[in-house]
Amino acid sequence: PRSTLFPYTTLFRSPAEFGEKMGAVINLTTKSGLGSGPAKPDVFFGGSTYSTYEGGAAVGGGSQRFGYYASINASTSDRFVDPVNFSNLHNSGSTYRGFLRLDEASADQKSSLRLTLLAGSTRRDVPNTFTQAAAGQEERVHSADQNVNLGWQAIPSNTIVLELNTFARFSSYHLLPSTNDTPATAQ
Repeated sequence: PRSTLFPYTTLFRSPAEFGEKMGAVINLTTKSGLGSGPAKPDVFFGGSTYSTYEGGAAVGGGSQRFGYYASINASTSDRFVDPVNFSNLHNSGSTYRGFLRLDEASADQKSSLRLTLLAGSTRRDVPNTFTQAAAGQEERVHSADQNVNLGWQAIPSNTIVLELNTFARFSSYHLLPSTNDTPATAQ
């Protein structure tokens, strides 16, 4: 699905005393509607091999003092993960994601408050070997994640920036067994 991030990469080379290694810093910033004007919607659909389809919608907009950006995405495929053999046995899956960012800035643009919410879910098969397929194994995996971020920034002078961020992340992963699991069943 389309990204809700703006990537920015800085490459650097460390001095000899640190092994002269190449490195990179990747700064990812989520999209914001702050200062972007009227709502700008975006809808997309796509398809590929292995009955792979994806779709989503996004909208963002805002004034100089308030901004919003929201998106939803979904995808499905009959080749969800790398299969254990070329026959691609029992390998379908789907994902769903939602994103919301709200920004509020002071009239003088010297302080801002940001709330970001992200939720997602994946439901997929566990790929089978030939022996597992012949036995009728149909294990599945369900996973979900939620992320909440709240950030405040203030610029009291030309040389000082104060920033306070807090977040919470929740996730779950469930392996669902099936009858005839081989060599063993998940509990």
